[in-house]
Amino acid sequence: MKRIVIPGNPIPQPRHRISGNRRYIPKKHLIHAYKQFIQLQAKKSIKEPMGSPIILNVTFYIRQPKTCNRTYPTVRPDLDNYMKGVMDALNGILYYDDSQIIRIIATKQYSNEPRTVINIHEIT
Repeated sequence: MKRIVIPGNPIPQPRHRISGNRRYIPKKHLIHAYKQFIQLQAKKSIKEPMGSPIILNVTFYIRQPKTCNRTYPTVRPDLDNYMKGVMDALNGILYYDDSQIIRIIATKQYSNEPRTVINIHEIT
């Protein structure tokens, strides 16, 4: 098992904007820097992409709002939007193609220390 910890607030993948026939995410959006940071952290522990099937277990720790009494973060952004950014960033670095991922376990929970923890299980 390999583990990658991305410190700081997780950033969800935004919806694409449409201009004519073009779909894009604005260049100034934080997701671009976040993906680069994920790639940088991943390259520290991953020398080359894995070729076998992979189980991806990702936990997004987000800061609980001061006015929130909920135990679970059942608020936006959605968990799948967090996952899209992480999976896009790891494509070509952790695995050759995201079709290699055979199982995804994703969790969103509150913490005083925001971060993203990625556990990778390679099935050999």
